[in-house]
Amino acid sequence: MNSDIDLAFQDKEIDIRELFLTTWREKVFIVGCMLAAIAIASFNLHRDDRKYTVTYTFQPASGISGEESLSHLDLLSEALLSRKGNSGFETLEILLKSVDVSKNLILNQSIVRQLFSNEWNEEAQRFEMPEQSFGKKIKYALKAKLIGHVKGEYTPPNAARLSAVLLDAFDVSKDINTGLLTLSSETSTPKLTLELMSASMKVADQIIKDKFLLKSRLAIDSYKQLLAQTRSRKNRQRLALLMLNEQHKQMIASSSDFFVAKPLTSPFISLYPTSPNDSIVLILYAVLGFFFGALATLIRKVFKYYQL
Repeated sequence: MNSDIDLAFQDKEIDIRELFLTTWREKVFIVGCMLAAIAIASFNLHRDDRKYTVTYTFQPASGISGEESLSHLDLLSEALLSRKGNSGFETLEILLKSVDVSKNLILNQSIVRQLFSNEWNEEAQRFEMPEQSFGKKIKYALKAKLIGHVKGEYTPPNAARLSAVLLDAFDVSKDINTGLLTLSSETSTPKLTLELMSASMKVADQIIKDKFLLKSRLAIDSYKQLLAQTRSRKNRQRLALLMLNEQHKQMIASSSDFFVAKPLTSPFISLYPTSPNDSIVLILYAVLGFFFGALATLIRKVFKYYQL
């Protein structure tokens, strides 16, 4: 009984040699599948946008550090913060893609028009809803029928929409060892992305600077009031030193173009596209074409064997 089962199993067992011979006999078909796959890959590569790598590295600006600028501690506390290397990059990272930055960037019409170029009507000099393709109209109609979702009215570019663009425009990373902040992106519009990086950094840096100057002015006013009320000579000297320190930090902040971060090197744009990798894409499609052709050949063999 067992021997009969083993023989039946061996009859149905796939022979590796037979598999090889089957695929070899259909080599013309398999090669045709590979060529078809390569043709599809070539067509997609011609349609895909070439993406370039953009990187921009920043170092802490000299003078007042960002963490010091956001706090009003005494001189000893500020010295401790400086020793710990707090550069304020954490605050800068949060601000870079915030609505606060977008509210300032939205005023830069050159960048906004480039980012939303498909919505800008040059003749009317205004943003308008782009004409929808037939496919998108069908998509929205089906969506409305299936889930009851109806697309809202058109909203021209604003701070909220620009903030959403910033989230995907570039990545922000801080090197723990060096303390350097790097903005990077792989994009088909490298010059526009670099312009967006620079503008975002400048706005975020200015926001922190403005907040510091405001708090510093309020601190000086507070010290002046205390100075007028204090009769102790020792306390008056301490208040005078605190006022001088705040005025010194104000002078440094006002005289520098960079407050928290400044460029370490010039921005880098790759000379050649870094994505997609043409060779890898073509090889991958060729391999997929081979497997598809081999699989189709084996399926036909099975159907023929069992006369299905």
